Amino acid sequence: AFLFDFKPLIVAGPGSFPDEVLRRAGCDNVATTGGIYPRLGAEGLLALDPEIVIDGSAPGAYTGEPLEILRGIEGLGSLGALRGGRVGRLPGTSALRPGPRIAEGVLEVRKLVEQLGGLL
Repeated sequence: AFLFDFKPLIVAGPGSFPDEVLRRAGCDNVATTGGIYPRLGAEGLLALDPEIVIDGSAPGAYTGEPLEILRGIEGLGSLGALRGGRVGRLPGTSALRPGPRIAEGVLEVRKLVEQLGGLL
């Protein structure tokens, strides 16, 4: 799941720019309905059951590691990606917007997924 906000949970949905980045990085987007940036409750994220959660929130929007932020959201304790520690923050912003550095952004996503133990 490519997360853009924690409060409320907002993910990249089908047809969004990050959905395309995920596909080009060799990943499947678990969010297949709900519009391009669906808002989810804890139950909605649990239902998607992502193997990995990528934090794409705005730099500086939240303090602390994304793993700890998710642990602090009531109802997400059984999320597989959370239990497995497969939650990470993008190292840069290249994957967040179209532009001349998009290839760099795709590579950042791919490397992060590999670091978190995702299957490509």
